[in-house]
Amino acid sequence: MLTRRMFFMILAASTVVLAPIVAAHAGPWRTPGMQPAAVPRLGPEVQISVPQYPECHRYQSDVAFNWIHDEYLVVWVRSLTNIYGARLNWDGTVARSDFVIYSGSTTQQNPAVTTNEQNRYVVAWEHQYSATDWDILGIELNVDGDQVAPFFAIAPTGEVEARPDVAANGATKEWLAVWQRTAEAGDAIWAAAWKSGAVPGKRVPVAAVTFWNNRYLAVAADIPGYLIVYEGRAADPTQYQHIYGRMWWPEAVYLPLIIRNG
Repeated sequence: MLTRRMFFMILAASTVVLAPIVAAHAGPWRTPGMQPAAVPRLGPEVQISVPQYPECHRYQSDVAFNWIHDEYLVVWVRSLTNIYGARLNWDGTVARSDFVIYSGSTTQQNPAVTTNEQNRYVVAWEHQYSATDWDILGIELNVDGDQVAPFFAIAPTGEVEARPDVAANGATKEWLAVWQRTAEAGDAIWAAAWKSGAVPGKRVPVAAVTFWNNRYLAVAADIPGYLIVYEGRAADPTQYQHIYGRMWWPEAVYLPLIIRNG
């Protein structure tokens, strides 16, 4: 049976048509007449980043899967100041490795990647603007891993912007970035949405500093909304932490809900 994620919406005039999309490769365990193994099967370990001379460190990776093109995009930090990427085929073999996504002169860290599951990816990361100022930058890539346009600022303030996460709504061609802002008052969660091919505009406070700090966020997309989750930590160490969430719908942010007590 086809699930909702195996459909995407084609909007034509006032008519909504649901069109099934079947991936070109479904994996050797999904061929007709075969059943999934009782024990998960692990493939061979693959070195995604290519050794180079002079050698350097690679770290802080993230990955997204584009099911229309049956490929993964992996991103990571290379040698402190660069964001690199690699494309992997559905079976884990490397299609294109060690291409530059962003090259800077200051520290870059904590990259996050998402895809609209069609023809685009967005990568966001922390960019050191100065010793006391960190921004969130982003860039849009096509399915080959090439830049669609120059990088752009998602959160360019004089504060410390950190820990970005990104999600995509392919039906509306929209991206959503969420991040943590650390200021003198404490830690807050902020977000910004923008259309594919454009740049972020209005930044929205998702969870402001009140009686506790908000940090360690994550975001996931549905059609047409998103769920943003984060940790609420009281200044009083005797108080229990909580996990909170907010639904983000187009043009609206709904009231928070407690997802789980800590």
